[in-house]
Amino acid sequence: MDMEFWLWHCTTGRHATWDEFCPLEHKDHRRLQALTARCQGWFVWDAANRGPRFVPLAEWLPMYAAHQAQEQAQEQARQAARESARGSAAGPAR
Repeated sequence: MDMEFWLWHCTTGRHATWDEFCPLEHKDHRRLQALTARCQGWFVWDAANRGPRFVPLAEWLPMYAAHQAQEQAQEQARQAARESARGSAAGPAR
């Protein structure tokens, strides 16, 4: 996962168990939330300029949603491949 997406995931609390997913301390989590609310944006890595770039929340939220959809599609493809491999390993049905 790209760092900006991972940090957003941690910052917004969209995970089952905080300690299980995100190694940030709760104070850091709260600080990121406060800074995001204050500046109404997020920073992303701009590969073209090889540095961070500020993105307003109105632009960032659709970027994050698209990234999450892509991650979910990739996970579903991996799961389908695993299930297919298990079915092949079991041999033909009798």
